[in-house]
Amino acid sequence: MDGERLQFPDNSFDMVYLHGVLQYTANAVQMLNEAKRVLRPGGHAVLMVYNRISWLNLLRQLTNVALEHEDAPVIRKYSIGELKKMIRIFPRVRLVVERFPVKTGLHKGAKALVYNGLFVGTFNTLPKFLVRRFGWHIMAFAEK
Repeated sequence: MDGERLQFPDNSFDMVYLHGVLQYTANAVQMLNEAKRVLRPGGHAVLMVYNRISWLNLLRQLTNVALEHEDAPVIRKYSIGELKKMIRIFPRVRLVVERFPVKTGLHKGAKALVYNGLFVGTFNTLPKFLVRRFGWHIMAFAEK
């Protein structure tokens, strides 16, 4: 079903789950309006978007290694401020930035040493208050 034009009556659901969905639609604001429309009063929306100002996006730009789904017809990354502006249609919202770098077996040789040893090690030793806003995912928990 088209998330920008849901075929459900108003106030149909207690929860709408949009994890990794908004960044792949042509009109995210319209999709959020639909999510709110189909939520019952007091209902909850849980959503996640990619953080444009994140460690992974920076690393992608520095290494010129494509991220998954970058070939999608539509893909958009959001800053925390941009997401806040979009979800202000909900009266109560809580944002959580998450998904921090962890060691991976995807890389070998020098790339693995730099990523797993230097980058992940350094990032994870920094105080969380300095790096919290640079997580790859921005989660939003909203209530209608």
